[in-house]
Amino acid sequence: MCFRPYTAMRQRVISGIGVLAIVILASGALVRPLSAQTLALMQDRTQTLSGFSYNLAWETSGVGSCAVSHTKPDGTVVANWASGTSGRRTVTPLQRGTHDWVITCDGSFTAEIQHVVKPVISLAPNSGFTGNPLPGIAAILGQLAARQTG
Repeated sequence: MCFRPYTAMRQRVISGIGVLAIVILASGALVRPLSAQTLALMQDRTQTLSGFSYNLAWETSGVGSCAVSHTKPDGTVVANWASGTSGRRTVTPLQRGTHDWVITCDGSFTAEIQHVVKPVISLAPNSGFTGNPLPGIAAILGQLAARQTG
């Protein structure tokens, strides 16, 4: 069996390889992979009647800053309606139709939801509605009273 003498030169090469491996492992630990960005925009109801409230909330992770914007049914945009990486607000819309809510984080990550606002009373064309709503409402109430007694 033949043994090679272990020289100081081999020891330096092995030590150099060991140091290089430690540096590579350490730099790999310092370079953190990008965390996944998550955005959640939530509401406690998907539709309400005009003038009735609902809650809008948002939660995020892996982002720096966020802004919530609101587009009303008539196309009016309320930019920066709210801000922050999480929050909750109560909304009481009056305008009937579909309201769009969008959260934008770090300028490019978005999530959106829609909320439908319906009228409180919807009268049929032949319900007795006139320019003054009271006779129309009185006619409807009269019909309801007649059904209950009849």
